[in-house]
This record gives sequence, C-alpha cells and structure tokens, in this order.
Amino acid sequence: MNKTCKRIIALTIAFVLAFSLSACSTNQDRLPGTGTKGVVEKIDWSGYDELLTESTQEVDPLKRALILHKAEDMLIDTGAIGPITSGKSYMLVKTYITGVDFANDGNVNLAYIDGGNTNSIGVNLCSEVTKLDPVANTTFDISQIAQNTYARLLKKDADGNILPDIAESYTVSDDGLVYEFTLRDGLKWSDGSEFDAEDFVYSWKRAAASSNAFEYGNMYDCISGYPDNLDVKASGDGKVLTVRLSNPTMYFPQLCCHTSYSPVQRKQVEEAPGYKDASGNIINPSAWAAEGPVVSNGPFVVNEWKHNEKIVLKKNPYYYDADKVKTESIIMMLTTDSASAYSAYLSDSIAVLLDHVPSDILPTLRNSPEFHLCEKNASSSIMFNVKSPLFAGMTKEEAATFRKAIRWTIDSQFMVDVVGSGNRVTCGTYVPQKMSDGTGKRFSETEGYSYPEEGGYYNPQPDLERARKMLESIGFEFGNDGKLKQPITIEYLYPSNASNEATAVALQADLARLGINLSLSSREWAVFLGEESNGNFEMAMTNWNADFDDPYNFLSLFTTDSPNNRAHLGR
Repeated sequence: MNKTCKRIIALTIAFVLAFSLSACSTNQDRLPGTGTKGVVEKIDWSGYDELLTESTQEVDPLKRALILHKAEDMLIDTGAIGPITSGKSYMLVKTYITGVDFANDGNVNLAYIDGGNTNSIGVNLCSEVTKLDPVANTTFDISQIAQNTYARLLKKDADGNILPDIAESYTVSDDGLVYEFTLRDGLKWSDGSEFDAEDFVYSWKRAAASSNAFEYGNMYDCISGYPDNLDVKASGDGKVLTVRLSNPTMYFPQLCCHTSYSPVQRKQVEEAPGYKDASGNIINPSAWAAEGPVVSNGPFVVNEWKHNEKIVLKKNPYYYDADKVKTESIIMMLTTDSASAYSAYLSDSIAVLLDHVPSDILPTLRNSPEFHLCEKNASSSIMFNVKSPLFAGMTKEEAATFRKAIRWTIDSQFMVDVVGSGNRVTCGTYVPQKMSDGTGKRFSETEGYSYPEEGGYYNPQPDLERARKMLESIGFEFGNDGKLKQPITIEYLYPSNASNEATAVALQADLARLGINLSLSSREWAVFLGEESNGNFEMAMTNWNADFDDPYNFLSLFTTDSPNNRAHLGR
C-alpha cells in the first residue's frame, strides 16, 4: 500500500472514531464454497486435544515445549486464528495518587492506593460485566474487579514475583505433585464470618465441576480428579490446604495467584434467590453474583452495583492486611467510551484511567509523568467460526486455505503504527513470543524449533500476491485489477468501542484490495461475547491476556470441549 493510500485510510479511521459502525452481511449468492449451499465439513480435532493432554504429562521441559509448538502449528494451519498484534496496557494516574501498580498480567492493583486527603477515589478499569463470579467469566473486566476484591493463596508483585497472600507459606513434595499451603491465622470473610481452608476446597470443587461449565473451569485441569473429584483437602483445624496434582505443573503457583482461584462464600452462593429450583436442582450457579453487595475476602468489597454506570468498592475491615488499606471507597466507572472516560479523567471525576484514551490523543501523553505502561503477554487476532455457512461446500483444507489467505492481506504494521498509536507490537504468532517455554528461554526461541516466516507464521507486512495465489488454488478468479471477479462478503463482529472500530475499518480496507467486502457489525461487550460463544458470527476479533506465563494457557483455549473454543474447532 502506498503512503498516500495509507494516509487516506488513517483519516478515515480518525473520522469513524466518532461513530458506531454496524451492518449486516448480505445474502447475495457467493462463489461455490462460500455461500449457504452445501455442507460445512467438520474438522477432526482429536489430534490437537491429544497434544495438549500429552503436554500435561511430559516432565522434560524441552520436549514439552516442542509438543506445544506442534499444537500451535496445528491451530494456525486451520486458519481459524490469524494473529495480528500483541498488546500493552497503559494507565493514567494523577500525580497525587500513590500505591497503584500493574500486576505483570496487566491487572491493576488498588489494594494500597492512597489519595492523600481523599478517602474516595474514582477509577475507570473496566466496562459493564454480566456477573461478578470470578470463575464464570473470562473477561479482563471481571478480572480487574476480582483482583481487588478477593485474596487468594498467593499473589504476584509488579515484577511477577510470587508472594504469600492468604497462605503464609507452602511446601512442595519432591515429585512435584503435592502442595501443602499453611493459611494465616484469624482469617475472615468481609461479613465477619470465619474463613479457613474448607472455603478453598468448596470453591475449587465448585469451579471445576463439569455441571457448572464455568468458562474458567479448565484452569483446574492440572489437579488430580479434575473435573468432578478434585483432590483437595483441608486439615481438621482448617489451617492447611493439601492439593495433589495429576502431573508436575511448573506454573501451579502462578495459578494460585489467578483470580479464577479465588474463594467464594458457600452460604452466599447457595442461599441466593434463583440458585435452585423448587425441586432442589441447581439452575444458576452464579445467581449470587448478578447484583451487589457481594461478600469477599480481599482489600475491598463490592458494596453497590449500578449496571452500566458504576461499581462502588468499600474497604473490607476484615481483610488480613486492612491496616495498610488507606482508601475507604473506590468508585469504578463502567464504560467503553474512550472520550467519556478521558473527559472524566480531565475533570478529576476519576484519578486512574486504564486503556481508554482516544487514539489521536494517546501519542501526546507518552512522556507525561501520569502515563504508565505495562508490557504483557497478550494476543490480538482475527478468528473465524469454522462452522459458519461461509465455508459450506469447501473441503476443510480449502476452507483453511481461504482463511489463511485472508490473514495474509492484513497489514499488522499499519495496525501498530496508526490504529494502535504505537501501543501495540506486531505479532505473527498466537502464543506471544515473549512467553516462557519452560526451559529458561522465550517460546519463540525454543531449541530445535523455528517458525515458517521471519515474523512467526505471518509477517508484519501483507503479502497480497501470496493471498491471491492461495485463493486461486481453490478456485477463485481475479481480474486485471487484482480483485476478485465476483466479490464476496464476510461479516466481521467486534465489540463497540473506538479502538475496535478503528481496527475494523483498517481490516475492511485491507480486504477490499482483493475485492472482499468486510461487512462491519458491532455489539455491546456483553452481547458480543454471547454472539461469539453461540457461534453467531463469520469472522470476529479475539483478544487474550495471559493468565499465567506458559503457552498452555493460550493453546488450551481451543481444545474441543473448552468453553473458550469460540472458533468451534472440532465441533
């Protein structure tokens, strides 16, 4: 793409940031294999599942890393996932605010936030969530809330070091299978009731139970007895929690820091209206988490929830480290609108703003003492629903070729420089290249493995000629202008906010160079997640922030039975 054309697209992106783009894909007749006629061939995904299982049983770190590379090769070869960028988080913090820092997973820790003479501090860390159950929702929004309202066995500091939290210490058996966590004395829930190791036993078994089908339930798959008979036990005095793993799991201490390993109060869960029906059957395991207030055990508790407006956190007087919590209340503004959030920051309505600055303003703030940056293991990709009628009549190999050709049209360097205002880095792999491979090296540097391209699986610059040849190989024809003789339409689903709209416009321009019409369809965040989970899309955006520093975290999302397998591979 020449510079003049790129400037035009950049101007277009700037213009559309003020508007929400939404359209529906047409029902026009498409080329053979891209319409609603015929059958969508099912992908046999058992080999991928077996690789992921094998990786959990392999104790040699290098062999395990190579197994995970093989799994990523297999995932990318379907074309279902087209990695584009790896992200960073940033936040603006008023200079009078202290005690705020990033965890190395991108979450913001507010436990020790201090506004000086201000006892109530406004922040914007997230948008509206569907429920406050920390294991039932994998969004970054609920993670920000859970980060500051629950205490877990262990925690991470800003540098990723693992520190004691509810557990004052722990031991590991010589074979790496048995962990014993000794809890602090005098622990309580935020309502003043007693808290002990039995609360972890109840919470973890509930989280993993197949009947609940929680989105984060598979985070417990390394524990023996998963999913319905976890080998976790509390000592008679409730002081010690013993956990037996099915295989040595080097990242288990990291899991114990993660919000999905948060304890929840049994009474609160099981006495909530709507939890069971009249016959005693569980109908909604997260009924307790649909409204505030919420009992928890962290530095703050959810005291009030005004949907789509705010969540009010109050200091928890029973938190084990409550003496160090300086702020009485935190008012969390719930919005995805960058202009509104930034305006609230400028007017001092909020003092901490995460990842929500209009993209045209962001470059001007990078040298400000209020600007803080966190590089994280995160991946942003396009994702196809492999069951979509878009691929009807194609063989699974032809469909994979089609999807990979689409990815080769995308200019990820432009996404970084213009759309992301330099707040992203190009990434031609699904697993972030800085992620650890378990041998002491980055996953991108595993001994004995190399990617097919310099940039990974895809390069930062598009390769239109390659894309055309791939499409021609499965029957598409191009005119002298380099575009399809018979244009086709793909619907692109994305969450409605300014950054995602700018990304959508750039993707639309990229695909148009081959004569492919990208029909843009935006949804509010909660609606978007539902549509994606139910397979009501052809192509969509997908982002994932690492829960722990291991490639398994990313690759396990796409096992056949994973609730996060929204590409519907193997289904």
